Amino acid sequence: MKKWIERLRDIINPPEGYIWEYDEYYFTKKELFLSEMLSLLAVWFIAFCFYDNLIVCLVLSPASLIILESQRKKKKHRRLGSLCLQFKDGINFLSAGVNAGYSIENAWKESRKQLSELYGEDADITREFMYIERKSSMNIPIGDLILDLADRTGIEDIRTFSESFAVAKKSGGSMKSIIAATSNTISEKVEVMKEIETMVAGKQMEQRIMTVVPLGIICFVKLTSPGFLDVLYDNLIGNVIMSVCMVAYFASIKLGERILSIEV
Repeated sequence: MKKWIERLRDIINPPEGYIWEYDEYYFTKKELFLSEMLSLLAVWFIAFCFYDNLIVCLVLSPASLIILESQRKKKKHRRLGSLCLQFKDGINFLSAGVNAGYSIENAWKESRKQLSELYGEDADITREFMYIERKSSMNIPIGDLILDLADRTGIEDIRTFSESFAVAKKSGGSMKSIIAATSNTISEKVEVMKEIETMVAGKQMEQRIMTVVPLGIICFVKLTSPGFLDVLYDNLIGNVIMSVCMVAYFASIKLGERILSIEV
């Protein structure tokens, strides 16, 4: 129980300045409360279906942290996905500004304004563009700042752009063509990602339904035929069988998630 409480503290108490880091996702207090309650209810419901024992439900309560960790990973993945889409729009705005005759610095400033109007001041991409804008005004190269963003996010598209940007700066290459080419490449990749998401959306819904079906069958049998499953509860052999079934149930969920997770 002590380790459980300590882990909850780690989830809700981010380190100072964490908002600029993307390798972790930290819940707000409201998010933590709702997520933990839903996780606990899910664990209790599953434990009740497989063991029909209140004590077992309470003993398995810490397993809700596993669901909580899974939610954190999904939220982190969605945050990075959104940032990648937003960065694509930012580079498109930057490309339009450079083509209009702005310097890189002024084009970056205009891009930040457009991103602020599109996504709001609190969006990750708006904060990042504003941060780069301020640092560049202190004579820090924009290429280095973009590379820093790539390091913090781990997004390959941002890293590719930062490397192309740095090479163009050092070699005196055409900044317009570099930015335009990178913008087109990122846009094409985003379109492919959207197509894949559309294709697998139906399968993901099917997987969610199939995840609930086994539990629904157990509940249906319990309600319509009371006592029919008693042979699987309150005895060692029955508990072993149900434990094996529960392990197979979670293994199938994990396998389904891995099959439907497609990286571009």
